[in-house]
Amino acid sequence: MAAGTAVTLVFSHPGYSEYHFLGATLALGMVGVVAVGVNLSPGTRTRDAHPDDVAVSNVFCMPARYRPGCPDDVYWISGLSGVQLWIEGWAYAPANLAATDHKTICVPGRCRPSSTRSRTASSATRTSGSTGCGDRVRIHRSRVSRLGTMSTDGVEVERPTRERAAIGEDGRSRDRSRPALPDPLPMSVVDAHCHLDIADGEDGNWLGAAEAIKLASSVGVTRIVQVGCDLPGALWAVEAAQQYPNLIAGVALHPNEAPRLQAAGEFDNAVAEIERLAKSSDKVRVIGETGLDYFRTGEDGRAAQHESFAAHIDLAKRLDKTLMIHDRDAHDDILAILDREGVPDRLVMHCFSGDTEFARECVNRGAFLSFAGVVTFKNAQSLRDALAVTPLDRVLVETDAPYLTPSPHRGQPNASYLIPHTVRKMAGVLNISVAELCGALSDNADRAFGGSW
Repeated sequence: MAAGTAVTLVFSHPGYSEYHFLGATLALGMVGVVAVGVNLSPGTRTRDAHPDDVAVSNVFCMPARYRPGCPDDVYWISGLSGVQLWIEGWAYAPANLAATDHKTICVPGRCRPSSTRSRTASSATRTSGSTGCGDRVRIHRSRVSRLGTMSTDGVEVERPTRERAAIGEDGRSRDRSRPALPDPLPMSVVDAHCHLDIADGEDGNWLGAAEAIKLASSVGVTRIVQVGCDLPGALWAVEAAQQYPNLIAGVALHPNEAPRLQAAGEFDNAVAEIERLAKSSDKVRVIGETGLDYFRTGEDGRAAQHESFAAHIDLAKRLDKTLMIHDRDAHDDILAILDREGVPDRLVMHCFSGDTEFARECVNRGAFLSFAGVVTFKNAQSLRDALAVTPLDRVLVETDAPYLTPSPHRGQPNASYLIPHTVRKMAGVLNISVAELCGALSDNADRAFGGSW
């Protein structure tokens, strides 16, 4: 076995809902055992687990610094049902089993629960188990190497990085059936923001990248900006953009990631990794999504978000990438930080959510405003008013799939092939033909993202 390989063995007595586990972790160097951890601890059996999930109720960290090349921490894990053998040279360590049986992950180099009950980030994030993209998810194993030296080698773009929760923000179960194809658009357009790596469908079924691209192209959505909002998603986006000519990639740390990363002492390393990924391919055109999210992050997490936003602005300017901004309930601070740090040459307001005044302020700073399916909602008249005052040469369209599905399919799984619903609504608001809007959207995307692809 190669140096630096971590082996985790977890033994349990299957068939009981609560029982004790005997767990042992070995870090093996070239000449034997580096560290061994053994513990007897209660755990909780997991329901409805995906075969590739890592479901964990508690985690104990043990340093293994006795050989160069070994991970900084060796993970002893309890909480798995049955007998598991986990062998990876380095990976995102599983963390806690949340109350809803959805799984979260630890940042490499730190072994701790990442839910709101974590001692290190207890009040920075409001939603237990929430990710940067703002949803409870089931995390699958990521084949990634140690933080600071990650590679896209072996990243599987034929499987998702996570799964969207079946329960909506209103606390009710969503209709997870996949909507039918709409009528095709008369001209091709670009989905300016999408998360192809997030599964959403009946029983968690994933619309794979190849199928999603094929369906989108069949209705006139021929290009997609694939956005990663954490390190696993960023890795996936880079690899997917390399494999599929229809895609370009965006890489960043979502604002809701920043407080957790800072609390873990991993923020600087994570930003350095985003920079490395941004430099790794010409297909990486975007630094984003970054910005501020005051909806899910409390006051004590805002300083970390501000620092993260400034760091991403600096990256976009130094690397000549498009800056893509996530803004939720933070309009004034978004503008203030942009003015303080300096606006990059290309700026996109992802899922624009402001009013007419904010739209004008963003356009005055050179921004493109990207409108998602929200613009089709009955209660979004203020957003339609903002669209109406936005110059045609500054308008983009996006899905933010699998979220923000346009009417008449609100709440169901979103995908790029549903953009025609949004485009037709936008054309009506702008009082122009669908064909004229399609032409403008395609041209605008070329300018917003540094040229065609």
